[in-house]
Amino acid sequence: MIRYTVPHYYDFGPSTHVVGEHLGSAESWERLRLSDDRRLAPAFALPSSRQEWLLSCGRSVADTVAARDLANAIRAAGFRTIVSVGVGRGAVEYHLKRELPHVRVVCAEQSARLLEPLRRVFVECDEFRVFDVRCGDWAWIPSDAACVFNRIDTELDDDVWRSVFHDLGRSGVQSILVVATGFLTPRTAAIQVWRRASAWWRRARLTCAGYLRTKPQFVSLWSADYVTQREISVGTLSGFILKRKT
Repeated sequence: MIRYTVPHYYDFGPSTHVVGEHLGSAESWERLRLSDDRRLAPAFALPSSRQEWLLSCGRSVADTVAARDLANAIRAAGFRTIVSVGVGRGAVEYHLKRELPHVRVVCAEQSARLLEPLRRVFVECDEFRVFDVRCGDWAWIPSDAACVFNRIDTELDDDVWRSVFHDLGRSGVQSILVVATGFLTPRTAAIQVWRRASAWWRRARLTCAGYLRTKPQFVSLWSADYVTQREISVGTLSGFILKRKT
């Protein structure tokens, strides 16, 4: 099986100036999540009121289904706490808390500016924490918790992800639940080629939104420190329950 990673590009259209040419820093995500550009609102921007946020959470069938599948896995494994890192708009976490009200939900983001509006609308969340996955210290995560990476795999390169999983293992984190944004396949590779060619033809700017990987490459990122206990379906996506090597 081929192990391969390529840059992933996204077309924000007229809103490209909001994000910039690279979506990989806290500052670029702040511009995206906190933008008042109505063209970004449906998929990216974080609503400012709880009512709007609840409506946006309810509109996403994909998030509801993903939360249900994750809840089944969390229930079966008996986790009492989940720590969702890179929580974004918090829609999946909201549905998870509804599915599992007895489970403690901790939401982490890399900047206070990203967490502040979510803190105001997601009142069911048990704890919020400013945390950058690249900092190295994960010892604050309880031993009975599962660390959840929900669709943030595209944001870091391979070397950084390997360091993250190594730091998790070194800090004693026993369980991780990873949901892949998607994999590099002939189809997704063709989409990337078409997107770049189309942008060149239109003289448009694309945003580099991270990386796409083949499935074997994705699994290899944690193989030095964790074993894949089980692969699960999370809506239309693939999820992996990892256990720390002893």
